Amino acid sequence: MKIGRRVFLAGSAVSVVAPRVCAAESGHAVFWRALFPNHEFVLFGYVRIRADLVPDIYSEGQTLISQSRAVLLDMSPNVKFSSVSFPRTQTEPVVNRLSPQAQAEFREVMKRLVPAEEIEGLPGFTASLMLSGEGQHSFSPTEPSIGFALAKYAAEAQRPLATLVSDQEVLSSGKQMTIEIFNAVGPSTVEYLLDLRRRLGPIGAYFEELYRSRESGEIARLAREMSENGVFTPTDFLDAQALRRMFIERLVAQPPGSNAFVTMPIGLLSGPMSILDELRAHGATVTAMS
Repeated sequence: MKIGRRVFLAGSAVSVVAPRVCAAESGHAVFWRALFPNHEFVLFGYVRIRADLVPDIYSEGQTLISQSRAVLLDMSPNVKFSSVSFPRTQTEPVVNRLSPQAQAEFREVMKRLVPAEEIEGLPGFTASLMLSGEGQHSFSPTEPSIGFALAKYAAEAQRPLATLVSDQEVLSSGKQMTIEIFNAVGPSTVEYLLDLRRRLGPIGAYFEELYRSRESGEIARLAREMSENGVFTPTDFLDAQALRRMFIERLVAQPPGSNAFVTMPIGLLSGPMSILDELRAHGATVTAMS
């Protein structure tokens, strides 16, 4: 069983909600403006969704990039994360540990997601990834993610591109996946996700619809609920606090006169990991745009 850590990065829909953020920020925003005394930037909160599925957000991002002098990416889209492999003899199939009713439902759902011969051996961790991402549109060179598409537009518009953290800093923040962590996702998490699917439909598709509607508050609320029920999040596999500190320090320290468009995972703008209050504490006026 081979798992790449890239799937857990900040673009993942599963992040956690902040206990207190203003209504505009938590409800309907993916763009924020931060005005410092000597520099300013627009913050764009992204998730893993294809650009062609959110044409209004893509168009607004293009306009804001055109009005900026530079573009700052949180990290390079080309950073290479390692993967881990576990022998199947060490992984624990989940289906026979589910309730009888859940077993039948699990097999029926998984027939649409994996080859039939793999269903009986699926570990809970892998099954949770499948269920969490079900219905999400896949990417291709001609159908890129919103973050990649806006970075490409910035390059074509000849805006200087830079990253807030280096590839090495990102890689150094990674946490090792272990077989104990892998096998910790058990039947209760899978049964929770099956129940959630009954309520909402395919979960990946539902998150895409929330982002289309700019429902960042509901994205955060539901993501927290999922995390509390054992669904792994990006922060489980990265030293998110260290990266967060670097993002804040480097945004605050931008040269006088800077005017940049900045891409950030939505979880750093609307969840408990949000950097907005810290930017305000460093003298910025931060407002939700749309």
